[in-house]
Amino acid sequence: MSTSQSAPFTPSSEVKFARKMGKRLAMRLRELSQNTKPGWQPIETAPKDGTVILAFGTDGSTLINRETGEERPAPPRQAVLGWEPPNKYRPSGGWCLTAGFGDFFPEKWRPLPDDPA
Repeated sequence: MSTSQSAPFTPSSEVKFARKMGKRLAMRLRELSQNTKPGWQPIETAPKDGTVILAFGTDGSTLINRETGEERPAPPRQAVLGWEPPNKYRPSGGWCLTAGFGDFFPEKWRPLPDDPA
């Protein structure tokens, strides 16, 4: 019969074990938080494979106050975009509005929400 036993669990070994597990848990949580991508992300990270995205940015337009004539940039807004690969009209490719036309300068993006049930 084998009499090998593990070392007794002392309060100091419990503290060491808890610290070690705490560090492992913190590392795993950090990994998970970096791999999940909720919310708005930099436009540089958006897929350029034909996936349609929701973007946040500006169209470069200016608003003019009718009474004072004061000009200011239009506020940022959301738009649905898709990446257009390089072609003869856009040699380096670029973001394209899926509805309407004109310029749009995206700063952030996120996946489109799920369709309603």
